[in-house]
Amino acid sequence: MVHLSFWLCPRDPTQFGLLIEDAVTFLSEFGETTHTFPPHMTLLSLNTDSPLQAQECVDQLKHHWSLLLELHPSLVVGETRFKCVYIQVVEPLRAILELRQSLVSLLDLSELPRTFDPHVSLVYGDLSLNVRNKVKEFLQDRMCCLVSEFSSLLLVETQDPDYTQWRILAATSLRTRMRVRVEVS
Repeated sequence: MVHLSFWLCPRDPTQFGLLIEDAVTFLSEFGETTHTFPPHMTLLSLNTDSPLQAQECVDQLKHHWSLLLELHPSLVVGETRFKCVYIQVVEPLRAILELRQSLVSLLDLSELPRTFDPHVSLVYGDLSLNVRNKVKEFLQDRMCCLVSEFSSLLLVETQDPDYTQWRILAATSLRTRMRVRVEVS
């Protein structure tokens, strides 16, 4: 049995990557550590005996459109190690749910593996509530992007509870929407 996660990732991970790097630096000042990972929103996590089927699903989803996500302006302090400090996704919830449902259908799952709370994680770990709140306060002023295009899908083996051996098994780019630039003279 292998534990897998499907991650929806931003087209330009730099904006979130810098927040994550700042968090790692900030935490080191307190003698705390966290693990870095690509910025992402977990669409689905599951235990499976057939990781090959999951890898095939990633390729089958490349026809989906990328998603322009609206993010809440305030960071959130979570209660679990996978939601220490995160950004809540505001819109488009329906499109996210449709993409998630496509995964569920392709994997032939009879029921969804748990509740779904669309968010972008910035910090993972077993940090005290006090440290989580300090990280939130530190990063809040650095929040610069409230809308971001998420256009790649990763399948990640997330078996290792300490994050050190997580590995990407498959990746695909979703169809990117055409951008039109209008100049006014």
